[in-house]
Amino acid sequence: MPKAAGVSKVWNDQIKYYGLLSTHHPLDSPEKIYITPQTEAFAALIWENSRDRWPLLFAHKSKNPGRITYVKDKSKKGNIKPGYTAIDISENDKFKGKYTKSDSGQTAMGGWSADGLRRYVDLVKINKEARKKRTTPDLENKILGIVRKQAGIKGNTSEEQRRIYLGQEAERPQMEEVTGLLDESDFDITEV
Repeated sequence: MPKAAGVSKVWNDQIKYYGLLSTHHPLDSPEKIYITPQTEAFAALIWENSRDRWPLLFAHKSKNPGRITYVKDKSKKGNIKPGYTAIDISENDKFKGKYTKSDSGQTAMGGWSADGLRRYVDLVKINKEARKKRTTPDLENKILGIVRKQAGIKGNTSEEQRRIYLGQEAERPQMEEVTGLLDESDFDITEV
């Protein structure tokens, strides 16, 4: 999600473990949800675009350390910079993105096919509708619980989690005695 959001400060470790994806916002700005339906839709689009390619890339990287460059035919493999390994995308269509073309960027919406742009619009609509459902918070809470458990998060805020990690006792709110709210004569208190 941080990559889909564009900057890591939008959905980082100080934020993502402490609220629901569809509703989490800064304390002082409830109207500014960290992850908008558009951002979540873009993350889903990226996943759909590359879900076949990523396992192949991980397998390739485990055998070939260094950076990867894509070539469209075997004859260009000889022109690869030192430290790079080449993947010939003509040999395996799964190395290509479902909605992108590696050679058509640098323009507005460059690289994304018309099908990809239509899919994004559909995903935004789907996401907006899903956020309205009463079951969404329950599902998100279950997922948040799993993510927090996997990350070892026990605090309710990033500051509280930092204190737990450092072995410091959490700050306790100061209690003050309040008198005069109850009239003790209203209670029949007998000692046993």
